[in-house]
Amino acid sequence: MMVTTLSMWLTNATPLPFVAQNIYYIGQRPLDIFQGFLKKFFTFVIPLAFLANFPAKIFIGEGNIWWVPEALLLAAVFLKASNLFWNHALKSYSSAGG
Repeated sequence: MMVTTLSMWLTNATPLPFVAQNIYYIGQRPLDIFQGFLKKFFTFVIPLAFLANFPAKIFIGEGNIWWVPEALLLAAVFLKASNLFWNHALKSYSSAGG
C-alpha cells in the first residue's frame, strides 16, 4: 500500500507496479534464505516475512506460539502506518490532470 501511495507524488509512476511486483516476488521466498540485515529488513521495514512466512510456520507447527501476539502487534503497527501515510498523501494531492 505504501509503495502504491507514492504514485501521488511521482510525476512518472510507471515503474511503481514493477517495484510492487518484485517486492511481492521476494515475499514468496522462505525467510530462512536471508541472513543478517536482509532478514531484519524483510521482517520489520518491508514486512514480507510477516505476510508469508510467519503464518505458514504457525500452521505447519514450526512456529512459536509467542509469534501470534507479536504478529498481531506488527500488523496493527503497519496498518496504522499505512493509514497515516495514505492520509498524508491525500492532503498533499492536487489532481491527476495537473
